[in-house]
Formats: sequence, structure tokens, C-alpha cells
Amino acid sequence: MIWHEASRLPTRLSSQAYLNRSWSRERSLELPALAAEIEKHGRRVRLLADADAIVQATAPDMRNGDIVAILSNGGFGGIYEKLPSKLRTLAGETNSANAAGKG
Repeated sequence: MIWHEASRLPTRLSSQAYLNRSWSRERSLELPALAAEIEKHGRRVRLLADADAIVQATAPDMRNGDIVAILSNGGFGGIYEKLPSKLRTLAGETNSANAAGKG
């Protein structure tokens, strides 16, 4: 039941799913099978090693107005602090590049 419902969640809510490999080892969840099920519904799925990898993969693709849902029962490797920090850094780089182009 949980696997079935989890496989439906990303197809209803997002265009992409990022799954943490270390979580599956702890919970005996077959992430490749879950990823294949999600992909059957036309969604992009990436299996990543940890929170840092998710931040690095997610942040550059995010745009103003995007919504990210992080589902975790704990601190998840500091992702709650790392993702906003990375987004601020990327926004600063974009603003600096725009300012340099106007000069």
C-alpha cells in the first residue's frame, strides 16, 4: 500500500522526483522499481546519493515560483538549510552577471 501510494505522489504533484538512495537502504524500499513506475507516467526521476547531491541537482533547475516538497522525518543532511542557501548563491550569481552585462 505505501509503495503504491508513493508511486502515485510524484505523478500528481511534480514534473520531477529526486529520490535518496540512502533512505531506501534503511527502509528496504526498491527505489529502482519505484523510479520505473514513476517514469511510466512521464515523469523524470533521478536517484541520488544524499541531500547534497539533491541540492546540487535541484537548485540550478529551479525558477521563481517553483515549489519544492521535501518529505523527511528528520534533518535530512541539512537540506532545509542547504537548498535555500544554494538558491541564494545562484540568485546572487545571476544578479551579478546581469549587472555586469548592463555596464
